[in-house]
Amino acid sequence: MTGKPMRSLEAEGDSIDDAIDRALRNLGVTRDQVEIEIISNASRGILGIGGRKAKVRATLRRPITVTMRRTIHSRSVRISVHSWRG
Repeated sequence: MTGKPMRSLEAEGDSIDDAIDRALRNLGVTRDQVEIEIISNASRGILGIGGRKAKVRATLRRPITVTMRRTIHSRSVRISVHSWRG
């Protein structure tokens, strides 16, 4: 498929869920509209030293558009459904 490259970003948080929430807020989308890749899990380190945050990459999915034609009461009606690939 050609076209624009998919938009993605990396986000960090205290947990994987926190990092995902931050990525979704930054992209302004819902969970079903992105692919999530876990880059690293959070760790506490030893005695709180050397810990690291969880890191994820969120990439927007391409929307899918389905168009159908249906005859209702002798009239042709075009119906478009927009969904996110999942």
